[in-house]
Amino acid sequence: MAIQYKKFIILIIIILCIISLSMTIKNYISYQQIKKHEIENVLELGQFSDKISFHIDEIKNEKDKLFIRGWAILRGQDNTNIKHNILLKDKETGKYYSFEASNEKRIDITKHFNDGYNYDNAGFIVKIDNHFNMKKYDIGIQIILGEKKYFVLTDIKL
Repeated sequence: MAIQYKKFIILIIIILCIISLSMTIKNYISYQQIKKHEIENVLELGQFSDKISFHIDEIKNEKDKLFIRGWAILRGQDNTNIKHNILLKDKETGKYYSFEASNEKRIDITKHFNDGYNYDNAGFIVKIDNHFNMKKYDIGIQIILGEKKYFVLTDIKL
Protein backbone atom coordinates (compact mmCIF):
# COMPACT_ATOMS: atom_id res chain seq x y z
CA MET A 1 0.00 0.00 0.00
CA ALA A 2 2.81 2.46 0.89
CA ILE A 3 4.60 1.74 -2.39
CA GLN A 4 1.45 2.48 -4.43
CA TYR A 5 0.96 5.73 -2.48
CA LYS A 6 4.54 6.82 -3.25
CA LYS A 7 4.06 5.96 -6.93
CA PHE A 8 0.85 7.99 -6.98
CA ILE A 9 2.58 11.02 -5.39
CA ILE A 10 5.47 10.76 -7.88
CA LEU A 11 2.99 10.54 -10.77
CA ILE A 12 1.17 13.69 -9.53
CA ILE A 13 4.49 15.55 -9.23
CA ILE A 14 5.49 14.53 -12.77
CA ILE A 15 2.12 15.65 -14.16
CA LEU A 16 2.40 19.02 -12.37
CA CYS A 17 5.94 19.50 -13.72
CA ILE A 18 4.76 18.76 -17.27
CA ILE A 19 1.88 21.23 -16.91
CA SER A 20 4.20 23.87 -15.49
CA LEU A 21 6.73 23.35 -18.29
CA SER A 22 4.06 23.55 -21.00
CA MET A 23 2.69 26.80 -19.51
CA THR A 24 6.20 28.27 -19.42
CA ILE A 25 6.81 27.32 -23.05
CA LYS A 26 3.43 28.78 -24.08
CA ASN A 27 4.21 32.08 -22.32
CA TYR A 28 7.67 32.24 -23.89
CA ILE A 29 6.28 31.64 -27.38
CA SER A 30 3.57 34.29 -26.96
CA TYR A 31 6.21 36.76 -25.68
CA GLN A 32 8.34 36.09 -28.76
CA GLN A 33 5.44 36.76 -31.13
CA ILE A 34 5.18 40.29 -32.42
CA LYS A 35 1.69 41.67 -32.13
CA LYS A 36 1.27 43.70 -35.34
CA HIS A 37 -1.92 45.19 -36.68
CA GLU A 38 -2.38 47.03 -39.97
CA ILE A 39 -4.66 49.99 -39.43
CA GLU A 40 -7.25 50.10 -42.18
CA ASN A 41 -9.07 53.22 -41.02
CA VAL A 42 -7.31 56.31 -39.68
CA LEU A 43 -10.12 56.66 -37.12
CA GLU A 44 -8.66 53.59 -35.37
CA LEU A 45 -5.72 55.76 -34.35
CA GLY A 46 -7.91 57.75 -31.97
CA GLN A 47 -7.85 61.43 -31.26
CA PHE A 48 -4.73 63.47 -31.96
CA SER A 49 -3.65 65.07 -28.68
CA ASP A 50 -1.22 67.83 -27.82
CA LYS A 51 -1.46 66.69 -24.17
CA ILE A 52 0.80 63.73 -24.91
CA SER A 53 4.34 64.06 -23.58
CA PHE A 54 6.81 61.41 -24.70
CA HIS A 55 10.40 60.50 -25.25
CA ILE A 56 11.99 57.71 -27.28
CA ASP A 57 14.94 56.62 -25.13
CA GLU A 58 16.39 53.95 -27.38
CA ILE A 59 16.05 52.32 -30.79
CA LYS A 60 18.18 49.20 -31.01
CA ASN A 61 18.73 46.53 -33.68
CA GLU A 62 19.33 43.02 -32.35
CA LYS A 63 19.52 40.09 -34.77
CA ASP A 64 16.12 39.96 -36.48
CA LYS A 65 14.30 42.36 -34.13
CA LEU A 66 14.14 46.10 -33.68
CA PHE A 67 13.50 47.33 -30.13
CA ILE A 68 12.01 50.72 -29.29
CA ARG A 69 12.01 51.84 -25.66
CA GLY A 70 10.68 55.07 -24.20
CA TRP A 71 7.79 56.61 -22.33
CA ALA A 72 4.57 58.45 -23.13
CA ILE A 73 1.81 59.98 -20.99
CA LEU A 74 -1.42 61.88 -21.37
CA ARG A 75 -0.83 64.87 -19.09
CA GLY A 76 -3.45 66.01 -16.62
CA GLN A 77 -4.93 62.65 -15.61
CA ASP A 78 -3.85 59.45 -13.91
CA ASN A 79 -2.21 57.06 -16.37
CA THR A 80 -2.39 54.03 -14.07
CA ASN A 81 -4.07 51.77 -16.65
CA ILE A 82 -2.28 53.13 -19.70
CA LYS A 83 -1.50 50.97 -22.72
CA HIS A 84 0.90 51.93 -25.50
CA ASN A 85 1.10 50.99 -29.15
CA ILE A 86 3.93 52.10 -31.39
CA LEU A 87 2.78 53.24 -34.81
CA LEU A 88 4.84 53.05 -37.97
CA LYS A 89 3.56 55.17 -40.83
CA ASP A 90 4.85 54.02 -44.21
CA LYS A 91 6.10 57.16 -45.94
CA GLU A 92 5.37 55.73 -49.41
CA THR A 93 1.88 54.31 -48.93
CA GLY A 94 0.63 56.27 -45.91
CA LYS A 95 -0.43 53.01 -44.23
CA TYR A 96 -0.13 52.71 -40.46
CA TYR A 97 1.09 49.62 -38.64
CA SER A 98 0.46 49.28 -34.93
CA PHE A 99 2.66 47.25 -32.57
CA GLU A 100 1.54 46.41 -29.05
CA ALA A 101 4.09 47.53 -26.47
CA SER A 102 4.79 46.13 -23.02
CA ASN A 103 4.61 48.53 -20.10
CA GLU A 104 7.64 49.38 -18.00
CA LYS A 105 7.51 51.09 -14.60
CA ARG A 106 8.86 54.66 -14.78
CA ILE A 107 8.33 56.30 -11.39
CA ASP A 108 10.83 58.93 -12.50
CA ILE A 109 8.20 60.33 -14.89
CA THR A 110 5.70 60.94 -12.07
CA LYS A 111 8.47 62.62 -10.05
CA HIS A 112 9.54 64.73 -13.03
CA PHE A 113 6.08 66.16 -13.76
CA ASN A 114 5.10 66.36 -10.07
CA ASP A 115 1.57 67.55 -10.90
CA GLY A 116 -0.41 65.22 -8.61
CA TYR A 117 -1.09 62.57 -11.25
CA ASN A 118 0.29 59.03 -11.44
CA TYR A 119 2.45 58.40 -14.50
CA ASP A 120 4.35 55.38 -13.10
CA ASN A 121 3.24 53.11 -15.99
CA ALA A 122 4.47 55.53 -18.64
CA GLY A 123 7.34 53.35 -19.86
CA PHE A 124 7.09 51.06 -22.86
CA ILE A 125 9.18 48.65 -24.88
CA VAL A 126 8.18 47.13 -28.19
CA LYS A 127 9.82 44.72 -30.57
CA ILE A 128 9.33 44.86 -34.31
CA ASP A 129 10.43 42.52 -37.11
CA ASN A 130 13.61 43.90 -38.61
CA HIS A 131 12.16 43.79 -42.14
CA PHE A 132 10.33 47.00 -41.19
CA ASN A 133 13.75 48.63 -41.10
CA MET A 134 14.03 48.28 -44.90
CA LYS A 135 11.58 51.09 -45.69
CA LYS A 136 11.10 54.62 -44.42
CA TYR A 137 8.63 55.10 -41.57
CA ASP A 138 7.52 57.89 -39.29
CA ILE A 139 7.19 56.74 -35.68
CA GLY A 140 4.02 57.51 -33.76
CA ILE A 141 2.73 56.64 -30.32
CA GLN A 142 -0.81 55.60 -29.49
CA ILE A 143 -2.04 55.79 -25.90
CA ILE A 144 -5.07 53.85 -24.77
CA LEU A 145 -6.73 54.86 -21.50
CA GLY A 146 -9.93 52.96 -20.85
CA GLU A 147 -12.01 53.13 -24.02
CA LYS A 148 -10.29 56.26 -25.38
CA LYS A 149 -7.40 56.31 -27.83
CA TYR A 150 -4.99 59.18 -28.40
CA PHE A 151 -2.01 59.44 -30.70
CA VAL A 152 0.86 61.66 -31.67
CA LEU A 153 3.42 61.44 -34.46
CA THR A 154 7.00 62.00 -33.35
CA ASP A 155 9.75 63.69 -35.33
CA ILE A 156 11.69 60.43 -35.26
CA LYS A 157 12.14 58.54 -38.52
CA LEU A 158 12.97 54.90 -38.94
